Amino acid sequence: MKSAVRKNGVFDIGQANSAARANLFHKKRRLFYLKNWVC
Repeated sequence: MKSAVRKNGVFDIGQANSAARANLFHKKRRLFYLKNWVC
């Protein structure tokens, strides 16, 4: 993520943001599946 921000340009920063958003989404989905699996 830092390497993406280091390059100047809005596109690189947008890429870093989308990557972070995707990571958050996957974490939430993993938690959701884990909860369903335990129940």
